[in-house]
Parts: sequence; C-alpha cells; structure tokens
Amino acid sequence: GKSGTVKLMESLPDGTLGLGLDDADEDQRGVVIVQIHKQMQSAGWEVGDRIIEINGQEVDEWDDFKRAWDIAKQFGTNGVVFGLVRFGLDTPPEPSVPKCLHCGSKGKHLQKCTNWKHMPDGVDCVFFCGRDCQKEAWKACKQSADKG
Repeated sequence: GKSGTVKLMESLPDGTLGLGLDDADEDQRGVVIVQIHKQMQSAGWEVGDRIIEINGQEVDEWDDFKRAWDIAKQFGTNGVVFGLVRFGLDTPPEPSVPKCLHCGSKGKHLQKCTNWKHMPDGVDCVFFCGRDCQKEAWKACKQSADKG
C-alpha cells in the first residue's frame, strides 16, 4: 500500500467527519473507512482508506483515532491533515496492467488502440502486440458477430 494525505478544512456541521470507520485488521494499524457521507466525498476520501495519522499523531486503533481527532478539531484554522494508506494508490486506474487483447501478453511492446470497434465496457482503449494480434482479434470479433 502507498500512503497519501487528505487535508480537511472543516468537518460536517455537526462536528463529525461523516465517515463510517472500522478497526483495521489486526496486523495493520489505523482505522478503515467503510462509508463516506455524501457531503464528505469531495474531500478526497475513498472507501478502504486506512487512516494512520491525524496531524502527525499516530493512529494505531480506534481509541487513538478518537483522541487525535478530538485534539485536531480544536485547531480549526489550518485544517487537519490525515495520513492514510490507500490500497493500490500507486497503481494507475484501469486498465491496471495493459495486456494484448488477442494473446494476453503484457509488456512495454504493446501498442495502444483507442479506436477499436469492439471496445469492452468501461475502457477507452485496448492494447495489441502489433498488427498481427490486432488482425487476429479483429477476425475473432467478426466471426463471433457473424455467428450471433
């Protein structure tokens, strides 16, 4: 996991964070975000984030979190900085590892294709090893289209 921070300038009107929190697994420190109030979604939280620090105070478990947050929210002027560990923060968004649509091989040699006619749902590009894989994939798509 990679760490990041969320800087919060204010809490919700009722003084809470608007986060549903749960204890982290036993071998992990911090508390895990399981739910996010919609007014707080713009703050940069993501479900699954693990809060491990508030304004530099380490958060090991729920009690630490409560204590650190109680202290932090009294210093309202320059915001509260939450240190967090986000699962997969360092992997780019989908497609996480490009692989050839035809043969499935991965690597730096792949060529990106953004105008593929048979784009799978939710992606804006596909990858091929080269013209040959692209031709083969095209044939395969056409065949399955003809059958259908």
